[in-house]
Amino acid sequence: MRPGRLPLLIALGGLFALNLVVYLAFTLPRSLQQRNLDERLKVAREEVARERERMDALKGHFDLINANTRDMTDFYSRRIGRRDTTMVPLLREVEAMATSRGLKVGSQGFSFEPLKGMDVEHFEIKMPVRGTYRELVGFVEELERSSRFVTLDQITAHTQSEGEAELQMVLSCYFRSSPGRQGT
Repeated sequence: MRPGRLPLLIALGGLFALNLVVYLAFTLPRSLQQRNLDERLKVAREEVARERERMDALKGHFDLINANTRDMTDFYSRRIGRRDTTMVPLLREVEAMATSRGLKVGSQGFSFEPLKGMDVEHFEIKMPVRGTYRELVGFVEELERSSRFVTLDQITAHTQSEGEAELQMVLSCYFRSSPGRQGT
């Protein structure tokens, strides 16, 4: 080796050692820190996405509860009333629907039953009717279009003769319980 090269090699080795020390002291920790920050940012973004999904699900649930509450309030205020004020007009309306279609209405039977845990009473009407198929279908269609909440629960055919049928219809309506009459 030439004598002038040794100081150059020592200087080059020193420069390499200094570069290695600077890399280990500053560049490597910052590079690891940046990688750690990138990883933490990725994890934080994933968590934010999960929380947004959870928040959207909770918002959907909240909206559903609000819609159900609004529908229930509407149902109670518009579709069913108190028995003492609504029952007689309802019975007259149902009977008028039947007779306006040409049906002959027989002797009706009634029963009440409070619904457990609710301020609602179930009112059942057993209503024998006689008429043609067309009259019966018209009556059922009119019940469906009624502003009252009346359901047709059961139809039993008793006799049929010359285009007429005698049916036993079971209708249900609901009333808000009168004060002091709560479902148990």
